[in-house]
Parts: sequence; C-alpha cells; structure tokens
Amino acid sequence: MKGIQGTSNKTYRQLMGNGLRYEIPKFQRDYSWETEQWDGLWQDIRALLSDEDQEHYMGYLVLQTSNNKEFQIMDGQQRITTMSLLVLAVLKALKVLSDAGVDSENNLKRKDSLLNSYIGYIDPVTLISNNKLKLNRNSDDYYKQHLVLLTDLPLRNTNASEKNMRECFYWYYERVKKEFPTGESLAAFVDGIVDKLFFTVVEVTDQLNAFKVFETLNARGVQLSASDLLKNYLFSVVDDTKPHLSEIEVYLHGNEIDPESDLYTVERTLPENAGDTWGEFSFEEIKRSVYRLGNLTLLEKKLNREAGQPPYTEKIKWFQRSKSELTRAVPEHFDSWNEDKVAARQRELAKHAKAVWKIQELNY
Repeated sequence: MKGIQGTSNKTYRQLMGNGLRYEIPKFQRDYSWETEQWDGLWQDIRALLSDEDQEHYMGYLVLQTSNNKEFQIMDGQQRITTMSLLVLAVLKALKVLSDAGVDSENNLKRKDSLLNSYIGYIDPVTLISNNKLKLNRNSDDYYKQHLVLLTDLPLRNTNASEKNMRECFYWYYERVKKEFPTGESLAAFVDGIVDKLFFTVVEVTDQLNAFKVFETLNARGVQLSASDLLKNYLFSVVDDTKPHLSEIEVYLHGNEIDPESDLYTVERTLPENAGDTWGEFSFEEIKRSVYRLGNLTLLEKKLNREAGQPPYTEKIKWFQRSKSELTRAVPEHFDSWNEDKVAARQRELAKHAKAVWKIQELNY
C-alpha cells in the first residue's frame, strides 16, 4: 500500500532493546487499561514461561516515522505503556531487594541493566530520566518524574491516566515480587519474555497514510482504534493546531488566516496554568480540558498580550475584538465556560474538521 514504509514482526526486545525512541502523540488517548486487561496480559505471560517454544502475539503496532530513529505510536500505545509499567514493577522489586541488602550489588546491576535496555537511562548529573518511551501530555510527567525514578507515587492531584498507571504498576509489582522472590528470577523473568512477545509493526510516513492503513485493516476484520487515529490526524499536536484552526476558519467563513503568520497564536480559553479558582472547573476537569481542541482558538498576539489570564467573563472582551470568526463565535455561543462547553465546542469543530479532512483526502 502506498505510504507504508514497511511491515514486519518484531519482538519486544527488538522494539525496545535498541537506541530507538517512541512517542505517543500529545493528543492521543490517555492510558486507560484496567484490571481486566492487566490480568489478561499477565495470564498470557505466565503461560509463556511454562512453554519454551510458545510465543504470544501482542497485535498491531502502527508507527509513523520520517527518519527510522524516532517513531510516533499511532496505535498500540496501551500495550506498549503496559509493558513498560510491567518492566518498571520488576525494577522496583530489584531495588527493594538491593536496598534491603539482599545480594545488593548484583541486584543493583540487574536493575540498571534492565533499565538501560528497556526503559532508558538516568542522567547522573541532573537525575532526569531520558526515556525510550514518551507518553502523551496527561501522562508523561508522572511517568518520567515518578514511575521511572521508582519514587513514592503521589496519590493526590493526579488525573485518571496517572491513577491508572499507578494502579497498573502496583498491580504488577505485587505479583512479580511474590512469584519471583530473588534477583536472579526477576531478571530471568524479563529476559524470558522479551523474545516471546511480538508485534506486527506497520510503519507509515504520515498520519493520513496511517488512517488508510486503519481502514484497510478494519476492512479485513482487524479492529483497530481508527477513531483515535482520525482524531489525532485532525487535531494532531498543539504545534499543528494553528493550521487546523486556520483551515476551519477558511472552510466556514472564507476568512484567510495564514497559519505561518506571526500575527496569530493558539489561545487556550481555559489557561494552561489555571488554578481551581479560575472558573467552573475542578482540578480534574482542568487536566482533562485544557488541551482539548474545543478549548483552543486563534487570537492575535497583540490581543493575547493585552488579555493576560482573566476569568472567562473578562477574557471574552478580547475575543470579541478578534478578526477570527471562530474566536468571535465563542462569546456569541457561550456565556460561561466549563467542561461541558468545551465538549460542545469540540463536537462542533470536529464536525467541520472532518469536512476539511475529506476535502484534503480527495485532493491527496
């Protein structure tokens, strides 16, 4: 198929045990696996350990790359993230043994070796992790600053994705430390599964080709999360939001706004660093809403500087002065701003974005 760079079967060791980097796009779905999925994978892995010749198929992994060194994960992020959390649970068990003086030096070596092979490395000066896997906006800080560093995991002020990752990590930690009580057995566990878990890897050149891959695979009965990919294609990352909004502006109003122009910026109606007192948003709702397309609009940089970060009822005065029809429409349709209003505007923009995407697809 045009746009596919290659298709191959790769083991988990081949994917992660090298110098390649993987990133989950900023607006991809948060980590959402729960006990049923964790246990299903755990039972499959346990079955592998009892049969030396057995392998376990992990499904499709759709990757987008332009340089064959850095890959965006367009589908398969739940499985890749879960595997990283499982490996981190093993590293935690090794650390606990080492800290307790149980074969301390060797267990520390085992931990560091597995960390470098499958997770990344810790900068010895800054103590900041340089990871093989970068998660999306709502997950990566927690993953990088707490999970990878094997620190105590915060319980308060965490979003749903962070909560799921924390619970997954502890779920696997309780099982690996019980089933593999020694450093040797913990290391052998990881070494024994990384060559038996394999993915069908599809590499594509861009998100439009990725969507076409999804359509083809779904037509053949392979059910993948095409809606997530379509959303990611439409809304992409925040750096690409201005072109998308500009295209919708032209489509709806014929108002030409050059996406490369320095006159405009992407404005978050609900600010990125909004506190609990900003408006009708709880802490959890702020985390869920601030990066959604429905919360984003175009605003002249001059107006952005003048506006600052006032509450919504004040901010709309600057929206009303914008030359962007999309932006002026916000106060016309919404007299207040909360999570439901963000969702309503997102649904409306998504409808128009799909029309824009269809036009682009026909011209592709």
